Amino acid sequence: MMGFRQCRYGVTSSLRLFFTIFLFLLTFQLMGQDFFAEREVILSNHWKRLGPIYLTPRLLIRNLGYSDNIYRFSELAQGDWTLDLGLQVQTDLLIGRRLILSYQIHPEYHLYLKNKALSNWTVGHQLGLHSYLGPFNVRLNGFANQYWGAPNPEYGLSVRYKSNGTDVLLGLGNPRHFNVQITAAQMENEFEDLRYLNQYDLSRLNYRMQSVGLALSLGIFTRTQLALKYQQQWLHYKNLGDLDARIEMMGLSLQLPELSSLRGSINLGMQRFTPRDDRLSVLNTPYGSGSLTLQPGNRWRLLLGYQIRVQDSFNLIDQLFIQNSWSLGGDIYLTRKWRIGYRFNDNALQYRLRSDAQVILQSHRYQMHTAQLAFRVTEKSAIGLTWNRVHTSESTSEWRRDYSFIGGYLETDF
Repeated sequence: MMGFRQCRYGVTSSLRLFFTIFLFLLTFQLMGQDFFAEREVILSNHWKRLGPIYLTPRLLIRNLGYSDNIYRFSELAQGDWTLDLGLQVQTDLLIGRRLILSYQIHPEYHLYLKNKALSNWTVGHQLGLHSYLGPFNVRLNGFANQYWGAPNPEYGLSVRYKSNGTDVLLGLGNPRHFNVQITAAQMENEFEDLRYLNQYDLSRLNYRMQSVGLALSLGIFTRTQLALKYQQQWLHYKNLGDLDARIEMMGLSLQLPELSSLRGSINLGMQRFTPRDDRLSVLNTPYGSGSLTLQPGNRWRLLLGYQIRVQDSFNLIDQLFIQNSWSLGGDIYLTRKWRIGYRFNDNALQYRLRSDAQVILQSHRYQMHTAQLAFRVTEKSAIGLTWNRVHTSESTSEWRRDYSFIGGYLETDF
């Protein structure tokens, strides 16, 4: 834990009185805007109402098409027809004007026409409580989700894994002016497929994480939000206790309003990994993610994104890697219902020793191209055609990726 230095200042009684009155008045001026905004979305977008219960189902059809290499590795190339079919049902219970209880279930079936042994079900559950108590916003969430896919870019094959956890948020203030948020969370991540490529034991990477955080946000200009965030995490590996670490993160976040021609968010900061084992090295590195959309008119828009994060290697237990990625793309609206778009994504992975994090042992890079044609059927429904291409010219066998996918998708809210 970080040590906090206690300091004494000679504060006069008049200053104490000033701050007391200021905080008292501030408390009565701040409002629960987040709560009422969420309540208004439920009232506006629900499908059916049963008394105080509001239902909002969504049908999801994704990856309906053909991949020339479902294993992604060049050495294991095998094509197949695929389909992800899911139903997302959101149930909200409004109790008076001060409490929202929500539950979401999301079952999804992943179909492989030829490789039937890979077909499987995943189910996600989320439970939430949101309340507005005087000047306070209180939010409590719990989740238990199953996943089928690649946990990070290092994986070629899809694997089954699950995560569950809870988090709580206490907010004070008006998000459009000044807001203070205190957060606490815990999460567990566990692999259900224990063997990867019939060689690597993924159970070594099962972990539990606890965190606490503080965020101070200030409204600037019209609806732009600038926030200073601090978070401390404790990472515990269930089978590799020597890799346990404490992570401190501090950064800035900029949230741009939805109404302007430039909108999106920017998050950037520094993080410090302090391993429990003194033989391992302390790592200081940037972190962040963001996405910006520039849309000066109704005909086109430009998209820019980036991500910086630290992740575990599935086979190199003595190493971790830093992922630096950026993306650039654009959309053109042919009509009010037809849209075409293109995205380019570049990913660079730098591997570092846990015992000497300053040394870069190896680097890998891959690119993804995505083209899309979308048609808006109704206000809440859209269909589209997507083409993806991932390629790398790496010489090492585990990084020789080469695959394409072409197919369609459908998303509709009832």
